[in-house]
Amino acid sequence: MSDFALRDTGRGQEGKFLLIREKQDSSMAKLEGNSTTMDHLPTKTFLITAIVLKCLLAVVGITGNVAAIIHILIKHVKTPADYLIINLASADLTTCVTYYPTYAIEFGRIVSGVGINQDLFCKASFSIGSSSVALSILTLLAITFDRFYFITYPLKYPLVMTKKRVLGIIAVVWFSALLLASCVAYFTTSGLERFDCFADYTLTILGFAIFVYIPTAFVLYLNYKMFKVARSHRRRIAQQSEIARSGVSQSENTDSHRITARASFARTLKSIKTFAIVTALFVLCYIPYSTTLIVEKFLCHEYCVPLELFILLGDLVSLGSVLNPFIYNIRENRR
Repeated sequence: MSDFALRDTGRGQEGKFLLIREKQDSSMAKLEGNSTTMDHLPTKTFLITAIVLKCLLAVVGITGNVAAIIHILIKHVKTPADYLIINLASADLTTCVTYYPTYAIEFGRIVSGVGINQDLFCKASFSIGSSSVALSILTLLAITFDRFYFITYPLKYPLVMTKKRVLGIIAVVWFSALLLASCVAYFTTSGLERFDCFADYTLTILGFAIFVYIPTAFVLYLNYKMFKVARSHRRRIAQQSEIARSGVSQSENTDSHRITARASFARTLKSIKTFAIVTALFVLCYIPYSTTLIVEKFLCHEYCVPLELFILLGDLVSLGSVLNPFIYNIRENRR
């Protein structure tokens, strides 16, 4: 989720990769003009626009996620799944209160010509970005597994997915994200130039494979399995309804049970679809950023992608944290 991509320095620093390689003197000179070159930071107009956009997204995201959390907390009866939803909203809220302000403040300092603690910015920005992505996808994995177990093993579900175990899963999610953030911060260093941030490429790829790519693959696989099971259940319910309409004698208790089962399945399927949409949004927002990194690294070499594009793609990755609470609301109010 970082606006700044890993790039090979080409300066003999083995295992180190440059995020941004613009020099401060030339960067500040750039702010005086409107032309764009690969040797300079974006224009002053672009940076101001980016600041406004990040502030707007932060306000909308914070408001939406706080409202989503309060809405679930005031429910009289909360299921274990509700705590996972609260955790996802909390993860999105964390992104909105850390990611957007960090870059908005830094862009503001560039525009005003104020210096910064370069090492602190590099460690903070990259660890915030990586941990935010990890928090989101690991929580989505927990929610997806919860829904998968519910629809696949409905009788065992209440015994397995207890409140205590769900809270334990949430604790593991946050510990994993904080561990990733700590490792990224520890192995991230800064150079003398503004935005000269270095990270060990091998460890970075390994961390994202463990905390992002592999969990994403599991989420997609579980969603596929869930929809197969849901289709099977729907077919069976349709067959039972057809038998009932054919005139076969049904007791009142059996008929009531069938209606209750159908309503329960409809609610479960609605929940599955909701988080399938959230997962799809996360993947679609993340693919352009990760693809651009791969293209620059392996196909067109360093610095062939404009910095402005990386900034916009970074905001696209975090857009899910802003939209998720509105997806919950729309889906919940939909009949």
